[in-house]
Amino acid sequence: MMPEASTPVDTERLIDAILHDVRTPLAAATGYLRLLREGRVSAGEQSEHVLEQAQASLRSIAVLCANADVCRRTDVVPRRNSVAATRIVDGLIGAIVTHDVTPDSAELPPNATVQICGDWSELCHLLGHALGVLARPRKNDNAGRVYIDGEQGVFRATASLPLRPGNMPRSAFDPWVYPGLTVAAGLHALGLAGGRWAFNEDDRTLCVELEMVTSSYVESPEERATR
Repeated sequence: MMPEASTPVDTERLIDAILHDVRTPLAAATGYLRLLREGRVSAGEQSEHVLEQAQASLRSIAVLCANADVCRRTDVVPRRNSVAATRIVDGLIGAIVTHDVTPDSAELPPNATVQICGDWSELCHLLGHALGVLARPRKNDNAGRVYIDGEQGVFRATASLPLRPGNMPRSAFDPWVYPGLTVAAGLHALGLAGGRWAFNEDDRTLCVELEMVTSSYVESPEERATR
């Protein structure tokens, strides 16, 4: 059975994660800008590359701040909205593929809807990135797998972590240890939306679930086009 998601804010872990994850991109951006200021890179492609790297480091800090803001939320919306399951699938996949992971998905009933509290598109963005970060390829390792399906009133997405070489120890799953608070933010948003998650240590998979309803009404192509 999946545990009920909880939404308390772990302030101490949040602060620790921010302090840990902001240091590397901040130091990188500072170093790149110092190279430009001191004229230690030639004009043209080399300086453009250094500037792009500095901007990328600053963007990662902006993402970290945005995820930290999500992690400290406690604003649970009591009312659930019904969103077409196909739209949730598309939203999740759009975020997952940016991490060099191509998800697989089962064909869901066209009349299936997912029950979500709050902004469904924001949830797809946050949760999709969390699943993508977990499954993305690591150094000397292939990507894991993300599979999306739904049955018996449950919408489910499962992310398997990449296989680790046999001589590397397996650590217990901790959503706070992944860079940028991406995983912690995605799972916290899932809890606020009324979902739940569990991690299987044996096969190294994270399973996230939301309530799904299948109605007898099927939306026509014309109605779908006007949404």
